[in-house]
Amino acid sequence: MGKTITFAFFRKNCKTCEKALAHLESLDLGLPSCAEDARKVRKSQEEMVALARQHKKIISIKGSKVVECDIQKDAPTPAAILELLSGPSGNLRAPTISAGKTLLVGFQPEAYDQLLS
Repeated sequence: MGKTITFAFFRKNCKTCEKALAHLESLDLGLPSCAEDARKVRKSQEEMVALARQHKKIISIKGSKVVECDIQKDAPTPAAILELLSGPSGNLRAPTISAGKTLLVGFQPEAYDQLLS
């Protein structure tokens, strides 16, 4: 049994979010009940930093670029955390999921497989 998704942030009509949801369904997971709608919920900078600090690792995916940050070893500043988590609007980027002690921002099938297996 894989890890349980404890937080999810998705936006309706977002192509990347749709791909992520389809991939979750292929893993027999589907949309988690803890999912928040990014169109309706805005996360403040303080909330995003607090969310990140609840984890040991952040994986941020933008296009083909994957950035991993170990919160304890790297001790990123709040500004560095916001660079990984926030989108152009200043809100938390969607899709974002949390499983175990890892926060994954963006979508890449291999990253989802590795996180959720």
